Amino acid sequence: MVEREPAVAGFFYPSSPKELSGVIKGMLAETAGIGHEGSVIGAVVPHAGYVYSGRTAAISYSAVRDSGKRRFVIAGPNHEGFPPYTATYSSGAWKTPLGSCDIDGELASRFSGITLEDEIANRSEHSVEVQLPFLQVICDRNFSFFPLILGDQRKIVAMEIGRIAAGMGKETVFIASSDLTHYKPEETARKRDMKLIDRIVALDLDGFYSTLVTEDVSACGYGAIAALIQYTKLVGGRMILTGYDTSGTASGDHRSVVGYPSLIAVA
Repeated sequence: MVEREPAVAGFFYPSSPKELSGVIKGMLAETAGIGHEGSVIGAVVPHAGYVYSGRTAAISYSAVRDSGKRRFVIAGPNHEGFPPYTATYSSGAWKTPLGSCDIDGELASRFSGITLEDEIANRSEHSVEVQLPFLQVICDRNFSFFPLILGDQRKIVAMEIGRIAAGMGKETVFIASSDLTHYKPEETARKRDMKLIDRIVALDLDGFYSTLVTEDVSACGYGAIAALIQYTKLVGGRMILTGYDTSGTASGDHRSVVGYPSLIAVA
């Protein structure tokens, strides 16, 4: 495959390499020193524009940076709603203003049985792309990754992704890209999101899917989070809440917000 060009540079994050690097380094400096026991094997991070969710994402990435790991699976939703399967990009590289990010062929081969090659499905989706500049900064551009764009986020699919991830070794970090409640008043969003986060921390996959419905939590990347829950359970790990915020902090509008989670999985 040819190199994928950035789709949201200049919109979700700066297109200037110098500005982009400076913004990320500044957010990482603000969120450094998150203490935890165990080896980081995964993280839940948001994927809105950096001005809204970048600092929350940086909390997770500070922990990932401290782990020293250099291989990543990044799973995120397909916001277009089509195609209705797990689409991937299994060779070549993705470009950002900071340079090219190589696709990990070995990881691609592990997931080949449940994915379909689809360059178009990956071309404009931002949920994976916005994570790459963070990884380029914390890994000094020395890493490889494998993208999963989830058009099908059913529990059975998430469980299979988690099962495969559990066999890839603890030197690979599974990044689940998702925002939580969308466009609700601040108090409502926080209350609903914390109920869902409780199920994530408890590694309660059934309760997680149930809470999505009963609390009407519009978490766009719920399948990615569910896959990380399953992976973490299978390797005997645990999930830690490291941060939460809403778009209201940046916009000043608390009448209609989006929730942004930061969690890490350790084993």
